[in-house]
Amino acid sequence: SDNLKFLGKISLELDRYKAAVAYLNKAAKEIRKVLKFSETKLLRLESEIYQLLIYANSKSGKHYEAFRISEVQTIKKFHSYGLFKKTITVADQDSIPNDRAVLIITNVASNNPVRIVVHNKKVISEDMDKLKFIKTVYTKLGREIEHYIHKNIRSFVYKKRSDDDVFNVEFQKIIFLYRHYLSKRFINKQDQKNFAYLSKTLYQFFIRDIERNFNMKKNIIIKAEGVLSLLPFETLLMPDNNYLVEKYDISYTPIYSMNDNIIKKITFKKNRSPLLVIGHTNNKLKRKIKVKYFQSVRALVYKEELINSRIRYDYNLSKDLKFFNNLRNKIFFTRDERKKLQSEIKGSKFILKRWNTEKTIKGHSKNGKLKNFKILHFQTPLLMLREFPLFFTLDFNNNRRIVRNNDGILSLKEVSSLKLNADLVALTGAFSAGYGFNRGESLWQLYLSFFSAGAKQVSASTWLVNDKSRILFLLYAYHLVIEKKMSFKAALNKTKRAFIDGTIPKAFIEKVGITEVNRLKTPYHWASYSLYGF
Repeated sequence: SDNLKFLGKISLELDRYKAAVAYLNKAAKEIRKVLKFSETKLLRLESEIYQLLIYANSKSGKHYEAFRISEVQTIKKFHSYGLFKKTITVADQDSIPNDRAVLIITNVASNNPVRIVVHNKKVISEDMDKLKFIKTVYTKLGREIEHYIHKNIRSFVYKKRSDDDVFNVEFQKIIFLYRHYLSKRFINKQDQKNFAYLSKTLYQFFIRDIERNFNMKKNIIIKAEGVLSLLPFETLLMPDNNYLVEKYDISYTPIYSMNDNIIKKITFKKNRSPLLVIGHTNNKLKRKIKVKYFQSVRALVYKEELINSRIRYDYNLSKDLKFFNNLRNKIFFTRDERKKLQSEIKGSKFILKRWNTEKTIKGHSKNGKLKNFKILHFQTPLLMLREFPLFFTLDFNNNRRIVRNNDGILSLKEVSSLKLNADLVALTGAFSAGYGFNRGESLWQLYLSFFSAGAKQVSASTWLVNDKSRILFLLYAYHLVIEKKMSFKAALNKTKRAFIDGTIPKAFIEKVGITEVNRLKTPYHWASYSLYGF
């Protein structure tokens, strides 16, 4: 298999793309015959072959084959995690509706990323010059990038997986600097200039040359792999200085084929209550999380992940817990959010205070109560570990004894086993561990777990947002969905445009108590919320 892969790479170097496809297809068939390798090594080698196959098929004009292999690679990856057991077959290009365009950016960790556009039952693919993009950005912002990395991310964990991801370190640094600018509430003039330059450069690299293939479609679904899964594409600036969200309705998906295989098969009940809020009401969470509360987590991580060789890098769980303990003291789960939602959305219900436990959530799932709500709004803290995101639903001010299977932490496998019937699962307390680098896709595991449980769409915040801005965003978006009968995708995109244009109705602004409306235009206030689903 390794020899066939080498011949495929040589063929690519010689621009013999058809021969490269033939060699790499043979290599993919042979790889499963190697029984002495662990599951991780098999997946890694298979992934490298698939990346080369995507590139070779794209260069040889077999665009649908590049799309198919990209979907197969992602499906196999998530089946290997054991979180998503439902069978998924790759969508046929004729099954994609004409009202949307699908943008897939794959091979992100390699030297030759490939972007694929599917629309009007056609598939178009082309490779991107990653090295040129990195050189362009580093020429302008190299000092700022390295200064930010050195100052803010001291624990830089990275292992080169193959000879084809030489520049991925610098690529990750660029994306993390961009996210740093987005997540700053107050930004100085120099950082504003850097942000504008970087945003326009990202637009030129990812969107500009392929945008003509959207064929005037306003409904765009994006599947961006690797570290790009953490990039909100709606914040990219176009040449006219407008954000991409001002032109398109944007949503995301980890696997496009999931729409035909999973989402369309869910039967949603008609007579459901509008909203269930699950979250804390404490103004400040002062008690530190002790390591003993996470003994079961350690067992889960090391037993199910490390022994099965599914963690790609070694990491110290205690560092993640220390980061989370420091971060959670800055989190305010105020009563204002609960009160505003309760007063504005009739028929809403809440699980708060001491009733907000893992046992309660599982009990409501078992007796079918969670199926009675259109929106499940989780206000509880959620920490994304670098390679194993964990979903916390523990009452952190409670010292109750941990019992078996109810340790206060709802793991992803437990999430996927819940019985839901929700149009939307909203996670407003989701944050990514920031002490180290992340190849991305950790959020995908969380979203797929909720999809497997019966959710149609999932939205999560990816950085801390000002309390009043968060409440205003949620109030207006839920108002558009429940009162105006808009789809969640249309409602979230319209809310983002209303923040940018300053067209949020005064009644909502007065309810929240915001005085400086002009500051809502910055992406910090609205770009944290990404919608996954269709």
